[in-house]
Amino acid sequence: MKTFNFTGLMAPVFTPYTNGNETLNLQAIEPYVELLKANRVKGVLVNGTSGEGMLLTVAERMLVTEAWQSACKKHAETLVSYLKSVAKHCPTIPFFYYHIPMFTDVNVHMPTFLNRAEQEIGNFRGIKYTSGDLEQGSACLKDGRTIFLGADTILCGAVAAGFDSFIMTTLNICPETAFEIITDVNRGAVQDAREKQRKLNAHIATILQHGDWVSAMKKAFIERFPSIEVGHTRPPLNA
Repeated sequence: MKTFNFTGLMAPVFTPYTNGNETLNLQAIEPYVELLKANRVKGVLVNGTSGEGMLLTVAERMLVTEAWQSACKKHAETLVSYLKSVAKHCPTIPFFYYHIPMFTDVNVHMPTFLNRAEQEIGNFRGIKYTSGDLEQGSACLKDGRTIFLGADTILCGAVAAGFDSFIMTTLNICPETAFEIITDVNRGAVQDAREKQRKLNAHIATILQHGDWVSAMKKAFIERFPSIEVGHTRPPLNA
């Protein structure tokens, strides 16, 4: 079984299109990788929510995954039972659960879930935690367990609580801000970090005036990095 040890910034990348949202624009991935690398983003999550994975065909998801791989190389029992049936099909690959209850309406107590999942799923390695409940998120932290923070608006508090791994949509748009917040908290400049978090949250609020989460964030990416053609989101997301 492959090991998985990651700390730092991981961007849940947008899927790039050309011709609006009709055709995959795989040529945009190479400069996208270079952009993220230049801003200290160490990893990418492909075909996630921000990447519209649910709106892509299986063939498209495979093409996008292969392109990123190539460019880069250059209740709790019920939930565990379900994931166990999924994980058995990829026993040699580190397995993660995406906890985003505001979209899934699956409100399972994550610390309890994690303890059980680690006992029953051999390749289980952790979760992406996208929730504003920092108390529960902090209780998930444990040596040898990877917990990615997915909630951009609580980054400052999460770092102070002990989070060290992050998959946040704004890493595509302003990764330098996240890096600065993390650095400030870790060096004890909490007031500076709070002010940057306040500005980041205000920026997010402004972005979200222009559509749903993924569509608005993708528009913001296009505005800041127009040289990387990623196109629009697909229906039913707002274009």
